[in-house]
Amino acid sequence: MKTKIISFTLLSYLLFNVSIFVSGLLPFIAKYKMDFSADKLLGYFLDIVIHPIQNISQQVNDNNPLIYCTFIASIVLIVYLIIKTRTKDYDIVGETYGVQGSARWSKPIEVMKREKEVLTIPIEDLNKDIEDSMRHGGVENG
Repeated sequence: MKTKIISFTLLSYLLFNVSIFVSGLLPFIAKYKMDFSADKLLGYFLDIVIHPIQNISQQVNDNNPLIYCTFIASIVLIVYLIIKTRTKDYDIVGETYGVQGSARWSKPIEVMKREKEVLTIPIEDLNKDIEDSMRHGGVENG
């Protein structure tokens, strides 16, 4: 469970930064279209990582609609992943329905409830039945 929380926290943080980067990328390219270089792109990326809140407020003040779209997409993705990675409790069909071919181990409570169904004969009666069957050769005389 801790691993799942840590992984979703890291994923949320990464999506948060990617959302800021993607939403500001088009205005950044439009601003530096003549002298666009990898150094300026790296500087822009580092500025987002170091000052994310300042970049968000700047994009909101510039009325950049991409910031809203990317944040909504990130939230939808996180919620979808949380729902899809939930563990499911499966029903064992044999417990609720009598299904042919389904076998399972009985639970201790089920074994202990069978006193009225199990036929118990005292040992003296068993010994008497054995002696009677041996006297008569296994045939009942009636």
